[in-house]
Amino acid sequence: MADADDVRRLALALPHVVEIDSEGFDFRVAGKGFVWSYPERLPGRSRVIRTDVAVLFVGDEAEKQALLLGEPEVFFTTTGYDGVPLVLLRLAEVDLERLEELVTDAWRMRGSSDLVDERVGPGSGRPDASPRLPGPMELEFSGEMWFWKGPAPHHFITVPEADCSALKAASASVTYGWGMIPVAARIGETGWTTSLFPKEGRYIVPVKAAVQAAEGLEVGDTVTVRLVVEARPVREPAARSERR
Repeated sequence: MADADDVRRLALALPHVVEIDSEGFDFRVAGKGFVWSYPERLPGRSRVIRTDVAVLFVGDEAEKQALLLGEPEVFFTTTGYDGVPLVLLRLAEVDLERLEELVTDAWRMRGSSDLVDERVGPGSGRPDASPRLPGPMELEFSGEMWFWKGPAPHHFITVPEADCSALKAASASVTYGWGMIPVAARIGETGWTTSLFPKEGRYIVPVKAAVQAAEGLEVGDTVTVRLVVEARPVREPAARSERR
């Protein structure tokens, strides 16, 4: 069970982090916020700073939806955060190890690659990198397409347990944060790039509307999916708008 003091300790242990004076906590790197206390706004009430809930920068909408879908007891959102890459974290629902992972991922997405190299790399006292895949990992399996209604409706296919075990073993060298694994996917004659979402100990494949239309797919169809997983590329944080 984590709290605001744990957020502060973990955030300030990261390079070039600045704490902004606030009623709760507010941490920035390179002038950009990556974790802060939730300013709750309820109709007819004054704003309340919730130090038991953290706002985390998550990079993009796909990562946000992965967290909301995979762990709804831990993460949530509100209409005020629609369309922005921010997710709300219930601190009491995570342990210190998980909190460190989440705070570090948010910091890494907001900081430059040079800042990240200060924490992970030669001379940092930490491992330079996880062992990289010797080559692309290719998987092929069949599964039923299912629908998740929100907050952002989407269709998915669950990866079989045996293939999930192989993905978990390689995840450290391919994920770019929050357990997401980038892949090249193909169904029939249609290919696209996406990221696997972790959910309940498995991974799920998001199936875009364009893919469904091209291949004539409907909910309940059994679909054969081919995936190619490459070692993690260098990823520069994108400039994003944020609401405070």
